[in-house]
Parts: sequence; structure tokens; C-alpha cells
Amino acid sequence: MKRACIILLSAVCSTAFILSISAKDQVDTAFQSMLQKYVEVYKAPNKEKQFFELSNRIRAHYLEQKDYSNYYDILLNQALYKSEHGKVYEAIKEANAMMSDMKSHNISQYEKVHTALGNIYENRGNIRMAEHYYLEALKHIKPSDRLMLANVYSRLAYLQMFVHPDEAASWNEKLRNIADHEPNYLQFHYFVKAGISFYQGDKQGFNSAYNDYQDFRKQQQEIYGNYGLYTLQLMKKAVDGNYKEALKMTSEAHAKNEINNTMEFDLRAKIYEMQGNMKEVIDMLQKRRNMRDSLNSDMLFNNINEINAQLNMYELQHETSKRMQLMSIVIIVLAFITIIILVFWIMRFRKLRKQLINYNEALKTALHMSEESDRMKTEFVRQVSHEIRTPLNVINGFNEILNSPDSQITEEEREDLILRVKDSTKDITNIVDNMLLLSEKESSFYYAKKEPMQCNTILSELIYSYRSMVGSFVELIYHTQVTNHFIINTNQEAVVKIVDHLIQNAIKFTNKGSITLGCRSTDNEERVEISVTDTGRGIKPEMRKQIFKHFIKEDEFEQGMGLGLTVSRKMAQKLGGDLVLDESYNKGARFLLILPVK
Repeated sequence: MKRACIILLSAVCSTAFILSISAKDQVDTAFQSMLQKYVEVYKAPNKEKQFFELSNRIRAHYLEQKDYSNYYDILLNQALYKSEHGKVYEAIKEANAMMSDMKSHNISQYEKVHTALGNIYENRGNIRMAEHYYLEALKHIKPSDRLMLANVYSRLAYLQMFVHPDEAASWNEKLRNIADHEPNYLQFHYFVKAGISFYQGDKQGFNSAYNDYQDFRKQQQEIYGNYGLYTLQLMKKAVDGNYKEALKMTSEAHAKNEINNTMEFDLRAKIYEMQGNMKEVIDMLQKRRNMRDSLNSDMLFNNINEINAQLNMYELQHETSKRMQLMSIVIIVLAFITIIILVFWIMRFRKLRKQLINYNEALKTALHMSEESDRMKTEFVRQVSHEIRTPLNVINGFNEILNSPDSQITEEEREDLILRVKDSTKDITNIVDNMLLLSEKESSFYYAKKEPMQCNTILSELIYSYRSMVGSFVELIYHTQVTNHFIINTNQEAVVKIVDHLIQNAIKFTNKGSITLGCRSTDNEERVEISVTDTGRGIKPEMRKQIFKHFIKEDEFEQGMGLGLTVSRKMAQKLGGDLVLDESYNKGARFLLILPVK
């Protein structure tokens, strides 16, 4: 069987994914024509309906031949197409569903799905999630698959070029080692190398990489074209001090779709920084942050819409249960009439009546569950609306002050306002993160990562990082019963999130006394117990059984959605442990995080 490869490559700043399509020696001419048309429509604007029609026909063809490898390649391109056309939420759901379906057909090309998910998250500006999926893809790529390795190395190098140039250089060097065998990536290597030097402020390094790029382009222009040339030329203008021309070329590059919004903001921020115009640098970073928050908000509202659809289904079931309850009443009446007429059937009808009563109780239980679902829906919408509206109002109000030409505020006041805007943005992000962690599909990937965690180092740094947040009447203490070499194998980021939330709760409700973070091993060092103990107001006895439920707060006027402890316990259980309240402690509150050592 021969391999006929169709490569779908969009601009490097968005998606770069390879679709391999296998064919027999004698492929139907009409099908070949349809494949060619499929590639053309993928790249053409405003062809969405035609693209999905062709995609469905090609998928049906491969499914009929039981060619699952190419069948899933077409599905991945559909997800990528939706991502590039603004339907990010649908794209992520399709890619995750595809992973489960591939396992059912014993298709192990998971690196393609992970790479596609990395592309999708990169498009929406989520650097952390994009990096996670690219690294997952590397775990599944065979060393002999140099083309796929070059693809992922190039994405990681480009992804880190703006925020972590040193790390980007490491990935770019790995790309360079493969580019000797895959020369179509060599031009991209020189482009990223020049970009890294640009963002590091290394003019000499930039000029050297720029010259390497130009030499390669002169030799291979007819084969590989001029990708990245215009972007490097505007960087060159900035390096040579011609900032005005560089900014103009940045706008033109965006208008020509050679760079996306994220890259435009990063380039402008760097050029303004080189120019010494820090006011414009802050403005560019704020625009980039606003764009990312807007994308996160879109994901939030898509989740809410899906929940509303499910709750509408529960309401329909509620109506059905009412009708069934009415029917049961009619049956009971008929049963009594039958008993009066047919005396000799009394014993039999007694048994039937008992069964009907049990059935009626089951219906009442179903009705109660439906009413509880309705209450949960109302509470969820109310909580989300209230908690998101407050920080949004803060952001909007301070943003108007910061951008008002008539405002007369000092630089110290301006920095304070910017800090408050950042805090409000962080509050919204935390709300979204908590809701995503409550979702089984969104959080399943999170707990797979295991790494050694040195307990004393991590926990002591965490508790003492809050010194500036407590008053002189509260003492922070770290008490350990394990050695400094004691290590557990777990998801360190998840553990830190749980303990961090417990410490913040303790600070919130402790005005004097102490807050103690403890660590000890139990069960013959098979488990570790991390405790957070405070001398605050404690938890009322009637609330101790309720605090781990959704939206439960002792004081309804306190800030927060009442999801913190719910999410923390769920994370602990996902890590193989549990989070409990020590009810024997009565001088405040004590929470115990119990985790397996291995």
C-alpha cells in the first residue's frame, strides 16, 4: 500500500497539523479529485458548508473501507477547522470525544489528537494548556517519525518564543537537529531563532539569525517560499532603531493575516519597550489580557448553555413524572373497586396495592430530585452572575479611570488601580478554573501528571509566603514530623492548590492566635497527612456535614461561590486521597489532607 500525503499548513502563528491519507495503488479518480477539492476548500474563506459536506463524504468512504486511521485524521481536521473559525468549545469537545472513540477501535495515534488540542488551545491564547498537550504528544511520537517530531518541536519553540525565550531556544535546537532530515522546517528554525534573539534584546544574535534566514531563502526560495520574511523585516526595522516604520509594518502584517492578534500585541509591546514608551507597553499587555479573558468568558458561557440544556431535559422529565403520578392514582381507585366486587381476590389485590404504593413513593422521590435539580440551576445561575459581576464592575470602573484623558491621578494611584484590575481578573479566572475542575471531562487530563514532591521545601515556602497578608496578632507556623528528604509522588500543582486554598480560608477567619501547617507520615509511611490548623472562629456544628457540598457558605454575604472546599476535596480524591474536617478539634478549625506516598 502506498502513502499519499496531503499537508494542511496554515500560518505558523495559528495551526500547523499534518493529515496523512493512505490510498491503494489504483485510487478512484473521482475520489482523488474530491481530496484535492477538500484541501482547497479548507484554505478558502467562507466555505464552511462546502467543507463539512466534503469532509462527511470522505469520512463515509474511509469508514466503509474500515480505514480508521484516515477516518480519524479527517475528524481532527474538522475540529481544527472549527477552532480556526471561532468554534473553540466545539473543537475541544470533538477532540476529547475522538480520543475515547479511537481507544475503542485500537487506534493508537494519540499524538495527532494531542497535537490538535495543543493547536486549539494555542489559537485561544491558553499557553499553559497548549504546552501541556504538545508535551503529551511527544510521549506518543515514535523516534522514527521525524516529521511529527519536527512539527511538535516547532510548535513548542514558537509557543515559548514570546514568554520564555530561553526555553524556546532549547526546543528550537531540537528542531534544528531534525531539520537536517526535514529541510522544510529549517527555514522555520531560522525564523524562530531570530525571533528569540529579538525578544531577548540580543541585536547581534538577531542579525546573525536574520542573515542565516536570508541565505537559506535565496537558496531555497522556489521550493519553500518566503514564510516569515515580512515579520523578520519589521523586527529588523526595530532592531535598527526605525520604530515608527516597524510599528507601521506590524499593522500591515496583521491586515495581511501574516500575524494574529496575539503576535501583533506582543510585537508592539516589544517595540514600544525598545523605544522606551512604557505607557504603550502596558496598554498592549492589557489588550492581550483582555483578549484572553474574552476567550475564557466564551468558554464559560458555552458551559452554562450546555448545563441549561440539561436542566430543560430534567424539567421535561418532571412533567412526565406528574402524569405518571396521576395515572397511579387512577390505578389505585380501580384496584379498590375491584376488591369490593371480587371479594375472593382480596389477598391478591392487597399485594398489588402494596406494589403500587411503593411505586408511588418512587415517583415522589423522582419528583423531589427534579425539584432539587431546578433549585441547583437557580442557585448556580445566581452565584455565577453575582461573583462574576462584582470583579467585572471593578475592572470596568478602574479601566474608565485609567483611560480617561481628564483623570488626574498620580503614578502611585495608577499602579494601585492596575493592581486591583489584575486581582479582579484573577478572581474571574479562579471562578472559571473551579467550574472547569468540577467537570469530569475538562479535568481528567489534569491528574495524570505525577512528579516527585519534596514536602518540607514546598509546604514551608507556601505557608511563609503569606507573612505580608496576616497582622501582627497572627503567627504563621510550619510544623513537620518528616525529614527534609521525605518525598511523595503526586501532582504537585494540585496539592499546592488544595493547601493554598486551606491557608487562605484560615487567614480569612483568624484574627489572632496562630495558623499552623503540619506534615507527618502515617500507615508505615504509606500515606502522608498535611494539616492546616487555625485558632479562628471555627465551624458551627450544624455546618460541619455541609461544608463540602456545592455553594455552601456559613455566611451568604461572604465573597466566593462556595466551591473552594468542594473542588479541593474532589482534587484530593482524584489524587488517591481525601480531604476531611477534624471534628475533634474545637479551638478553631483543622483540615486534614491525606495522600498516598506512592
